[in-house]
Amino acid sequence: MALRMDEPSVFVDRSGDSIPGVSEYEPSEPGGTDPGSLSQAGFSQECKKRLAFPRKTDMITVNEEPPQGGGEGKCSLMSMIEVEKLTRDYGAGKGVFDLTFSAGKGEAFGFLGPNGAGKTTTIRHLMGFLRCRSGSCRIGGRDCWKERDVIQEKVGYIPGEIHFFEDMTGTEFLRFLRWYRGVGVLNREKELLEYFELNPEMKIRRMSKGMKQKLGITAALMHDPAVLILDEPTSGLDPLMQNRFIELLRSEKKRGKTILLSSHMFEEVERICDTIGILRQGRLAEVDSVANLRKRHIHSYTVTLETEELARAFAKDFEGRAEGRQATVSAKQSLEDIFMHYYGGDQDDSRDTVQA
Repeated sequence: MALRMDEPSVFVDRSGDSIPGVSEYEPSEPGGTDPGSLSQAGFSQECKKRLAFPRKTDMITVNEEPPQGGGEGKCSLMSMIEVEKLTRDYGAGKGVFDLTFSAGKGEAFGFLGPNGAGKTTTIRHLMGFLRCRSGSCRIGGRDCWKERDVIQEKVGYIPGEIHFFEDMTGTEFLRFLRWYRGVGVLNREKELLEYFELNPEMKIRRMSKGMKQKLGITAALMHDPAVLILDEPTSGLDPLMQNRFIELLRSEKKRGKTILLSSHMFEEVERICDTIGILRQGRLAEVDSVANLRKRHIHSYTVTLETEELARAFAKDFEGRAEGRQATVSAKQSLEDIFMHYYGGDQDDSRDTVQA
């Protein structure tokens, strides 16, 4: 079966879905070969042949002013990612339903939900791999379907499962991306390779899972994109590199980058994200800041002690309050506890009474 260049980021989707945009691909050089007609090895060879060609590209970036004219492409300058009433119904309760959220410049939005909740479906709409059947998705004021060529080229994207052209070396792959994006040699490639301690000289097929993940991260960030869309980005990384990645994203956020992060790692989301969206059966069960979620999900305990004096001392030690022989103290729940609250946890577990 012929390999299709279905995602211009050169991460190949092997899910079997029909990805929009394949037929719109046009070779950059007159008389060039359509990559869609090539086998994987053939496409890789075609990539290598083109590496020497300078490529003129639309250098519009998503952090510039939205296009003028009519209602197309207009949005608040503070809104970099906008999803409004997005619905895609696959039947049998599967899909996403009436999703609305946004993320501004310098903000990170965390997507939490179990497998099948709709996180990747939402991301595929944002990347222009799926057309919105109902609702809209915009990045930097641009319609994610109508202007998917610009979005796919400029946004930093890490898919949940990365598939490379494995007969290339990591160096060849990154060189191809420089050519594709038209960024030249002035980019962050060397900085990122050093930061993640990755030598890209070997064939990709010989790389470990962690090395491939580092290569994918480098590919996503090397052109210094204003918007990052990350689906399980630390999968396969050891704890040291996971921490480095988190610190890198915190730094990128301070530089004004907008981040959409889908992850099963609660600590990762909590350390990076300003706002959390909890997906349940394709719907947003909650959208709020981490701080507000914690305030609303405080677990209180009332302890009855032998004397009023002991109750006052107990309340003082745990920053609570005392009433007679009873002391009431509160404990903030972790993000994981809050998440589980929306997935079948006790809906009235905010207070417990303990005899002491």
